[in-house]
Amino acid sequence: MTYDELVEIIEPLMLPKKDKPVTEITLRRDDHEKSHKYDDVDIAKIAMPRGNVVKSGGRGGTEYKGTHPFHASRGGQNFSINPSKGVWHCFHHDCGGGWVELLAMKEGIISCGQKLNVDDRRKTIRRAYELGILEEEVIEAPDAEIQLDSDNVDEIPIEIPDGDVIELVAPPRTGKTHRVVQWLKQAGSGNYITHTHAVCEHAIKIAREIGMRGVVWVVGMNQPGACRHCLLYTSDAADDLLCVDLGGRRIIKKKNTEPAIE
Repeated sequence: MTYDELVEIIEPLMLPKKDKPVTEITLRRDDHEKSHKYDDVDIAKIAMPRGNVVKSGGRGGTEYKGTHPFHASRGGQNFSINPSKGVWHCFHHDCGGGWVELLAMKEGIISCGQKLNVDDRRKTIRRAYELGILEEEVIEAPDAEIQLDSDNVDEIPIEIPDGDVIELVAPPRTGKTHRVVQWLKQAGSGNYITHTHAVCEHAIKIAREIGMRGVVWVVGMNQPGACRHCLLYTSDAADDLLCVDLGGRRIIKKKNTEPAIE
């Protein structure tokens, strides 16, 4: 049997080839290059090598090599830094990093060769603000007037009131936080806005008790009255919990039934 005869036999059994769809990928970039403020820190202003510094250049920028700025060196060439890339390396401890790690060593938060954990990183960033290495950004918030419906009630309702945003106003120790957390569980998702860490701790404890999971606790560090040194205030109480939404364009005020003190 010839090849042509074989093809003639099997050709009717062959499935037609499907053309593969062409997938077009487009990358779009802003006209103006944007960078995070952390990227703008000049690592050379934090520390440079000491002693007999050797300067070398290449495609990766200028590199300076000499004695480590924070510990001794036997040969005087155990530390290199590349300000162009914003990185450094210690040959004695075989470690390196960026300006955050270098500042942490300079401020005594960690030693060379020690890994920078989350808490130490927060301390270092906080110190960077104190030293003026990082500057706080002030964002002008637009003025907006929101007209809210208002209801005066004898008791805080069990069910979530109607609306997209709810402001609950009630005297101290009347179960506000407990009820709001219950509302959040009913809603399934959302945000609880309050003014102190203590209230957040209390809300998370309640959320745990009623079986909520996945709570996220975020602090606006630059807001008036907030802790200005809290980069992100979290707690062990926040592990494995859930965050939820307070519905309703409405203000609910609980009547103060406590007798006035004259």
